[in-house]
Amino acid sequence: MAIGITNISMANIYGEVNNTLPGGTNNSLKTLSESASNTGHTSTISGYTSPGGGLTGAPYGMGEFGGYVNLLQWESNDDLTHSSVSYAAAFDDTVSGTTLAFGQIEYNINIFTIELNNNYWVYFGIEEEDQFNGAGLFWDSGNNGSATTMTTGTTYPMQRIEFTQANFPDSYTIQASNTINSNQIGMTVTEAAGQGGNYSASADWSGNTFNNGTPTTFTLQEPGVNNNTAGAASPLTTHGVVINGSVNSSSSTTRVGTCSCTYTLTFKKSGYADRVAATHTVENEMTLALSGGSGGGGPR
Repeated sequence: MAIGITNISMANIYGEVNNTLPGGTNNSLKTLSESASNTGHTSTISGYTSPGGGLTGAPYGMGEFGGYVNLLQWESNDDLTHSSVSYAAAFDDTVSGTTLAFGQIEYNINIFTIELNNNYWVYFGIEEEDQFNGAGLFWDSGNNGSATTMTTGTTYPMQRIEFTQANFPDSYTIQASNTINSNQIGMTVTEAAGQGGNYSASADWSGNTFNNGTPTTFTLQEPGVNNNTAGAASPLTTHGVVINGSVNSSSSTTRVGTCSCTYTLTFKKSGYADRVAATHTVENEMTLALSGGSGGGGPR
């Protein structure tokens, strides 16, 4: 009797493996594993007898199901940005020069942890690293849809994930996906070394430059590392982003470049499948205006 593709029941499984229900009731995965004869095939899966017999090792069953994975569990996972916009933050750099205009946006994507009520909380945030001509804006879930002007050196949490101490991940990756939407200024995006914090990621932490898009795996530091006290933001790991653009011309022309940078946080733990926790986008715009004439011009 083949097992149907709809309304699959334990009774159908028993029938397929040439067994009968124990008394017709109280069937379980453990009983199925111990009692199923499976004499019609040869198993090569570790933990099975071959041919015939049931599963010889604990936990009696989950390994019998193709594609089964042990999912890393969190207690809560909260988006701390506002739903009124499709991105978490935006940066807009406007500069002008005579024959040369050069613009740059710098920020960090940060990870920090705290301990609260005996659980470990991971925060995924953004920090304006360099004050340019037009501060960054952050859309906080608690600000009624209005943007908050960012202060240089302050981390603004985009996501908050709570774990029990037993389920706290070993490590994480941050994958960056950069899309340049319009480019009149030679705009480039680089994942650079982090600036500040207790730990600083090395350049190309997302792997886009040298590692074919494979991000670096970083240890997820527990709260209290570096002698920080429980309840404090500790420790902080920074991952730098630098966006450049430049125009060199004698023409009085205003030129614009825009790009969308999306960051995906994935947790890792030994014995568990990797699990994506959050994805957030940062919008960037750079306007470079040339006034013509002679002279050096230069950075903002």
